[in-house]
Amino acid sequence: MKVAIYSPVRRQGCSTVSILLGAALAHVVGMKVCLTYTGIESDTYNIALGLNHIEDRTKSLTQVIRMLEGNNISGDDIMDYLTPLTHHLDIMQTSSDYITSEESDALLSFVLNNLPHELIITEINSEPFEENTQHILNNVDIVIVLVSQGMDVLNKYKLYKKSPYYPSKDKTVYVVNQYDPYISPLKDVAKTMGVHKRKISKITNNPYVVKMANSGTLHKLMPYIYKKDLRVLNLHADIRDLCYLVMSNLGVKINWEGKLND
Repeated sequence: MKVAIYSPVRRQGCSTVSILLGAALAHVVGMKVCLTYTGIESDTYNIALGLNHIEDRTKSLTQVIRMLEGNNISGDDIMDYLTPLTHHLDIMQTSSDYITSEESDALLSFVLNNLPHELIITEINSEPFEENTQHILNNVDIVIVLVSQGMDVLNKYKLYKKSPYYPSKDKTVYVVNQYDPYISPLKDVAKTMGVHKRKISKITNNPYVVKMANSGTLHKLMPYIYKKDLRVLNLHADIRDLCYLVMSNLGVKINWEGKLND
């Protein structure tokens, strides 16, 4: 199963939501999950996950590209280049300053078609009109469109919705990140966006998320959320509802107590 996360406005928290969703499904449900991304190298991922831009990884990516060009790599081989984050959660770095965007796109395409993970979550950093972006949006099972409550963001979302690059509505769900109930109820945001309330979820604003991201340990936050730690208590229901929203639209039943049902 493949999920893409995209926002028509930059810096809305796509990396954060990707990590929280992937960590939740890995930790609670026990799914094997891999994070990927398009476009230029994601500094947000590197910071939030404590991943250093090191020479060894650059060499590894260059090696994979050369193997791809020579058609000398198999699906099993790509597993050697994953970075494990937690039990059942990995990330596949597909970009660096030393490979071209075309090479990065080719690597990501290979990864998406060959990883054995039950779920692959791809953050879209590239522009919606780019060929690689459209290819991914057209071939994933679910697209999560991420917004916030600012009218500038919601207006840009409306423009994006009218564009020819907007993904199929049948496989699109919506998440309001950094949600604040004092600004507007979620149902009002859904009404403004013109989407059904059953297709929208929220991630309530919580400063501890920023704290963990700044320390490079965001992927380790899920146990605290699941156990209802007071610092992240308001995220427990949000992450649960997000998992149910995504997986139900994928046709998969899950049990928040930690059992995956086919």
